[in-house]
Amino acid sequence: MNKLLRAASLSACALISATSLPVIAQDLEPTPSEQTASEQITLMTPEANVFSGGLFAGFTFGGDELAEVEFDDDYDEDITAGELLYFGLSLKGEKLFATNLKAKINVGHHFDGAFADNGDTTFSRNVVEGLIGWQLTEEFSLYVGATKHSSVELEFDLDYFLGTDFDTTEFDDATGTVIEGTYSFGDIGELALRFVDIDYEVADKEGFITNSDIDGSHVGILYHYYF
Repeated sequence: MNKLLRAASLSACALISATSLPVIAQDLEPTPSEQTASEQITLMTPEANVFSGGLFAGFTFGGDELAEVEFDDDYDEDITAGELLYFGLSLKGEKLFATNLKAKINVGHHFDGAFADNGDTTFSRNVVEGLIGWQLTEEFSLYVGATKHSSVELEFDLDYFLGTDFDTTEFDDATGTVIEGTYSFGDIGELALRFVDIDYEVADKEGFITNSDIDGSHVGILYHYYF
């Protein structure tokens, strides 16, 4: 009889232990305070790989003198290999790989010119640039990279040059180096100060310019507006 009572007691304990297991498992679920803490940690994760596109325009100064245009009022204007107006499209990547690394691609048109009633004189080139940068502070960044100039032409659209060997001088495609520092204004864009080191070589040395190498190096100031 004692053996039967002892067996019944053990069975009851086993049933009580088995029915208690789901209650213990329920106590292991995260509390609301723990879930909130987890969500806060997720929100604090650094943003990475931010890309934006936009427009840019600015002025450049420097380079060898290519031509001097004289006007009737005794006013002269020089056409140089490093000036004057540079504008185009830009694509920028920031916080690459969740670091301060940045990158920028510029595609634009660069030209200098003198314009009169009887004709124009222009020096133009198409530009593609690739830059790698590092964000030094919240506002300042420093970039270095390469620039590629193509369709480089000095053109005289003047009556006494048209149809001669001197109306257009073509240059070979050229590659140069860019160093650029930028100051960010937040969402409204950034201001860039830059130096470009580049040389042009005349493709046809029987034209208006006979020098083999032309220095197109220049300094410039650009404003980038990103969407």
